Amino acid sequence: MRALVAIVCLLVGLTARAEVGIGVSATSNDATIYVPVTASRFMFEPYIRYSDRETEFSTSTPVSGPVEQEYGSYDVGVGIFRLLQPRDRITVYYGGRVAYVQQKIESSYVDLFAGTGNPEFFIERNDLDGYSVVPSLGLTYSVIDRLLIGVEVGWFYSKMDGQQFTDPTFGPATDLHQEVTDTGTRAAFIVRFFF
Repeated sequence: MRALVAIVCLLVGLTARAEVGIGVSATSNDATIYVPVTASRFMFEPYIRYSDRETEFSTSTPVSGPVEQEYGSYDVGVGIFRLLQPRDRITVYYGGRVAYVQQKIESSYVDLFAGTGNPEFFIERNDLDGYSVVPSLGLTYSVIDRLLIGVEVGWFYSKMDGQQFTDPTFGPATDLHQEVTDTGTRAAFIVRFFF
């Protein structure tokens, strides 16, 4: 009980001196909205990230394979960072982000050699959800008093599971359980404004 009271008192003390802002980063197929909250030498940053892309495949020879793919992903998470200010107007932060991830992938395929004498078309849908962890390092520069621009780089690990549905033109549909683990790097240019 004492630990709970101490944590509540600490949070109340930090939020009394906290600064709250809003931030954005965007690329051609990715957008993120941040709500940075700085208190003392820490930054807590809830965020929502959406990513989508659509790809069409073409080939000069008739082969089997995907002809179209649509991808969409949502992340809802929070970042927790330690702030360092080595120079006036420059802030370095390090820490990590944790998020709930939901991903949907729909692919259209054609199999010209299905053995039926006719091209077989089928659709494959992957509905996945899980989590991601992103250790990150960032650098910001204060352009004016409350406007900051910066970059953030991180390495991500995500683990998701869900269902894979396949619906062919000929034959029965299939429904398989799927587990996916993914790793890679992520970089963002972020603009933040504090109120």
